[in-house]
Amino acid sequence: MNKKRFLTFAVAIMFLALVPVVAGASTITFTSAPVSAYGFGVGLYYGTVDGVDALFVCDDFFTDIGGGQSWHANDGVTDPSSPTNMFTGAGAFLPFPISGTLTTQQDYNMLGFLADKIFADPTDAGGQWGVDSFAIWSLNDSAAYTSYAQSQGIGGAVSSLLSSAYANKNNPTDLTVYTPDPWNTGQEFLSPAVATPEPPGFSLMFIGAACIVAGKFRHKRIS
Repeated sequence: MNKKRFLTFAVAIMFLALVPVVAGASTITFTSAPVSAYGFGVGLYYGTVDGVDALFVCDDFFTDIGGGQSWHANDGVTDPSSPTNMFTGAGAFLPFPISGTLTTQQDYNMLGFLADKIFADPTDAGGQWGVDSFAIWSLNDSAAYTSYAQSQGIGGAVSSLLSSAYANKNNPTDLTVYTPDPWNTGQEFLSPAVATPEPPGFSLMFIGAACIVAGKFRHKRIS
């Protein structure tokens, strides 16, 4: 092998070693939602991602789930909003006096803003999980507001939260989005973002291999 091919091979290996490993899908298992309010499990949901314990906030009011249920989910993020994410911003519910439309990114910025309130109060010390969850659900399903929040006397509180979220519609958040695939097999969950680890020794292995190749070339050249 000539010098040019050796160097091209070595550079290609080192480049591959630096490319992050991106996870595309996970198995989500819902365990429980310990806190109930207004007839629904609210706040933090407990479960696993590929068998590893995780905390979730549900942004999906459409689909019912039960303890122990598992489903396949596409892995996405809130910023920039992944194409696999469930909602598009079209038809989002914005209570009076807010008016206008949302982009997909603004929708997930608002969802992230509201979900972060729950993650920041992991024991519901403020007693706001019920209102927080209904604000999240109402954003993309007006029935959560008109048929439930208002009838439970929390319509004003939910509207206030949505107004605060709307004021932050252009401020991105850093959450992982697990979107069921197909959609009706589970609920979309938001979760604190976690770095995707590389397999142990992945980068070192390839960098080492590149160095060996380069070293062998030098050795052959000067011997």
